[in-house]
Amino acid sequence: MAELNELSRNTIQDIASQLEETNWTVETEPVVSGLQPDLIARQGDHTLVIELKLGTGSASVSSLVYLTKVQASLQESLGEEGQGQVVECVLVTNETVPDAVLQTAREVNVDIIQVHPSSSTEVAREVREHLSPGIGPAGD
Repeated sequence: MAELNELSRNTIQDIASQLEETNWTVETEPVVSGLQPDLIARQGDHTLVIELKLGTGSASVSSLVYLTKVQASLQESLGEEGQGQVVECVLVTNETVPDAVLQTAREVNVDIIQVHPSSSTEVAREVREHLSPGIGPAGD
């Protein structure tokens, strides 16, 4: 378990570094209305809320609910100034993702990135590659 916690901490930092290299402004473990997602990345009018779940079980709907709560809090805090601001949620996991969780993720617009964590650097690279073409203006 300690190895998994260390991998998670390193992975969060490596994802932040990868995003910063593509001109995202990144906050690690910020507090948003009493919630603390792993990362919030901003670039232009795009904001990404990223939660990392590494483990040996199955991903659950509770992670999706958590992300959507952070998303709603961010959008609320932006108020009228935030019109046109896109806040997107991303769950990064190595866990098995049941079909019901995939369906719920589609319904609530949470992107799930399934990774195979051989190292924190490899996970961060997979996340960057996944995000670059599809979410926000990060493409390089």
